[in-house]
Amino acid sequence: MLTVLSSFAQEESKNVSYNLKCKEGLKSDNALVRYKSKQFIEILKNAKPIEKFDMDLFFSIVEKMVVFDGKKIIVGLLDGTEIEVVIGID
Repeated sequence: MLTVLSSFAQEESKNVSYNLKCKEGLKSDNALVRYKSKQFIEILKNAKPIEKFDMDLFFSIVEKMVVFDGKKIIVGLLDGTEIEVVIGID
């Protein structure tokens, strides 16, 4: 799963439409949303490709993780994006 998050962070830092979502947050009436959007944009601006799991990056972009019955995890990023990860146990 950590690989999924690392790959996701790299791809999202290149995604223009995703950056637009962050920039929309800067216009929010909610001060916390504006703050988190600005913080997330700064993290992405300074992002470089990674070859292995980066603990500091992980903790700087992941806001929360919710586990459902050990079958799936929803990862909440700092900007409000949620990623659903299904755990395949065969």
